Amino acid sequence: MGKIIELDVREDLQKKIEPFQKIMNAIRFKPQLSFIPGLLLVIGLILFFVQMFMTLRKQSKKNIKTLFVSSALVCLLLTIVLGLALAFHFFSGTEILNHLFLLKAHLLFGISGWFTLLIIGFSYKMAPMFSLAHGFSMKPARYVYIFYMSGLIIAFFSFLKNDDALLPVGIILLFIGFALFVYHMFSILQKKVKKKLDRPFLFALLAIGIAFFLHLAAVFLSFDTHLYGFAILLYGYIFGWIILSIIGYLYKIVPFLWWTHRYCKKIGKENAPTLKQMMNEKWAVLQCCLFILSLTGVACAFILSSLSLFYFAQVGMVLFSLLFANSILSVLFK
Repeated sequence: MGKIIELDVREDLQKKIEPFQKIMNAIRFKPQLSFIPGLLLVIGLILFFVQMFMTLRKQSKKNIKTLFVSSALVCLLLTIVLGLALAFHFFSGTEILNHLFLLKAHLLFGISGWFTLLIIGFSYKMAPMFSLAHGFSMKPARYVYIFYMSGLIIAFFSFLKNDDALLPVGIILLFIGFALFVYHMFSILQKKVKKKLDRPFLFALLAIGIAFFLHLAAVFLSFDTHLYGFAILLYGYIFGWIILSIIGYLYKIVPFLWWTHRYCKKIGKENAPTLKQMMNEKWAVLQCCLFILSLTGVACAFILSSLSLFYFAQVGMVLFSLLFANSILSVLFK
């Protein structure tokens, strides 16, 4: 039976005192042991980068989507380097840089850089494909990229220089970039041929809306640098934007890829299921609703400091995970 440790760091966060060491001591975590596993992870990711570089090099015509994905990969590389530096800091006991700066930059490039740029890039591919949109302009994507990348760079320098006045500038630019992305996605969907969008895909679009408001909330929080508020925002960003986007797209991508692999050449020759029959759409909607309710419950638990609500919402998350895994795996047996 695991031991439950309760640690209240709200006062530390309100006083802008770093609770990192207090948390590490409470859970008896030995960060110096993280360097070797981190090094092995880096080796694996280097192989991944080599593979991605070879793939991108074979692309005959580069476009803005290539730029988003390439920049996301650069951010992933920076995330790895910063994470390794942080692990080395604890492993060697030598302070290369301030570990709080390393942690902030690691999160910035990992979450807002790698994940967000990648999802934006793939959304420009997936949204038109799943909505059958044609005849739209990709020019706004340039401004999305310029503003969002500028925000990332300025936010990074605000962490580097520990300049609280510079951080709001970076976050405002991130918000402007994402707002332009929302506008562009809306304009793309206006060109759709498909009258009714698939409901699982709507959840991926919902994630974009959630991320828009989270970026807006980050703008207001950046002027106060309220760490507890940012912690809640970070959780909402990871689950409400990143995870929900992945879930929404996977409900479409996995059936499409498996159907193409297994049944594409069998159409007309034997009784093959249609693409829509590969996934139970109503069941997928119920699962996504469970995810959103659980996410809302966890967020409320953080705001209200309710441990019982947190546990209850986490049960919903676990249940969703099991149901989601079952839905995805069931596609492979059709």
